[in-house]
Amino acid sequence: MSVDGDPHSREQRLIGEIAQAMRSGDIARASQLADLALAQGVSHALPYQARAVRLDTLGRGDEALRNFEMARTLAPGDPMVVNGAALCLGRMGRLAESMAAFDDALALDPNFATTHFHRGMVLEMHGEFGAACGAYRRAVELAPGYAAAWAGLATAAHSRQAWKEAGMAAARSLALDPRQPRLAIPLAFAKIQEGAFKAAEKLLRELLSQPTSVPRHLHGIALGLLADALDGQGKFGEAFVCYTAQNRERRAGYIRPPGAPDMAALVRGLTAFVERTPMMGAADAQGAGPHAFLLGFPRSGTTLLEQVLAAHPDVVTLEESDVLDAIAEEFLCDPPGFDRLAALDGDELLRVREQYWRNVRAHGVGPEGKVLVDKLPLNTIKLPLIAKLFPQARILFCVRDPRAVVFSCFRRALPVNASTVELLTLEGAAKFYDRVMTLGEVCRSTLPLAFHVQRLEDLVQDFEGQTRKLCAFLGIEWADGLRDFVRLAQDRHIRSISASQVRRGLYGDGAQEWKRYAHQLAPILPLLRPWVELFGYESV
Repeated sequence: MSVDGDPHSREQRLIGEIAQAMRSGDIARASQLADLALAQGVSHALPYQARAVRLDTLGRGDEALRNFEMARTLAPGDPMVVNGAALCLGRMGRLAESMAAFDDALALDPNFATTHFHRGMVLEMHGEFGAACGAYRRAVELAPGYAAAWAGLATAAHSRQAWKEAGMAAARSLALDPRQPRLAIPLAFAKIQEGAFKAAEKLLRELLSQPTSVPRHLHGIALGLLADALDGQGKFGEAFVCYTAQNRERRAGYIRPPGAPDMAALVRGLTAFVERTPMMGAADAQGAGPHAFLLGFPRSGTTLLEQVLAAHPDVVTLEESDVLDAIAEEFLCDPPGFDRLAALDGDELLRVREQYWRNVRAHGVGPEGKVLVDKLPLNTIKLPLIAKLFPQARILFCVRDPRAVVFSCFRRALPVNASTVELLTLEGAAKFYDRVMTLGEVCRSTLPLAFHVQRLEDLVQDFEGQTRKLCAFLGIEWADGLRDFVRLAQDRHIRSISASQVRRGLYGDGAQEWKRYAHQLAPILPLLRPWVELFGYESV
């Protein structure tokens, strides 16, 4: 019979208290008890696991991983310990290692629903929404009563604009647990779409008042939606504070990949290189028929124009693809690469060009007999490469009021990468816009490419007249089906965050949104003024 003074009894009691604290979600108490247990020499996996979870929530990933490894040494067959390490790796931006750890956990128990749920969470936080949906679906197949997994499926499907699945999953989760905090995201979004801004604000403030129940990657999303709800009520100062907080969270969660360039500096260096270096490409056969690149800057109307052109029977489009990325890494990442690009010719030029076409076909696009439109706004940075590979290509260059573009880039949660991380402050967004547009103008004046500059506002105001000019530029006949692009867009998967706006059709109510924030934008307006004037917009 054990007594309170018995070391074994004390150890068991501490382990039980740690387990109870973790089950109740009191991670701070669980960690305190874990420290006490380890200080008393307890040799058990749970104290290390509890301490690791707490360190992970504090953003101290390296320390957390060391504790997860100690727990795994003591309990090598416990999938929850491996799950914790996998989650931690995911939050640190180490996706490949995280997925490998999840594979280890599934090898221990392939039917453990929690592992599939946590895998979905990591995939979702890295923007892999399709794969996240697959992981969440497996979790709810194994555990149909798993409310959090249904909520995860709802948020991931919402991010994919799979509205039907998102609604179904949200309803299942609510039926199981009406207090599921994650569901505030799709529910608040729906309220905002309906114009019920106060109701959305209430949902989001309740969610944000429970920080420990909100996964880190959803906290920033909730702040952005709260900003939209406040904007809808005319509370522009409060909304701006929330947009700023959203971007601060998103910046804190971004880890620049090893070797990734400083994009602002790279664009500046590339601009200087183009100004002083002839970049003529070979004018021989280019491969697969007429070819156009749809460029500009994010939030300038490229998604709308791509969807319009996709409605033409003689056009095939490639949206937001990575077909030029590997080639750009070879030639556009540093000055020696610039020099290799300038010298590219002969068989080597043909090799690189064919690599591009292989990449296009790998995306399921068959360009033969069609005009291929390759759309990615920030491929503006790759104009020197495009000119070298395809000097006969046509460039559709979208512009929109620069003040609206920069504010929209700051306001809307674009996926964060080496380029878009520059957009997370107003000053950074304005400077990056200025540098990219400067490169675009230098390329337009010096490279052997045909440019058609398309103002978004002109397309909205005179759709048929503008699209007839576009067709003439691309060498195709006008088609009546272009007027029906909205209906066709309803059935297409659109990767851009502009998808919901494009499916609304032509509208001009967003053109003046920036004016509501003129006070906050005042410091950057002088930098944007030359572009406002160049593109023919009215100064205010």
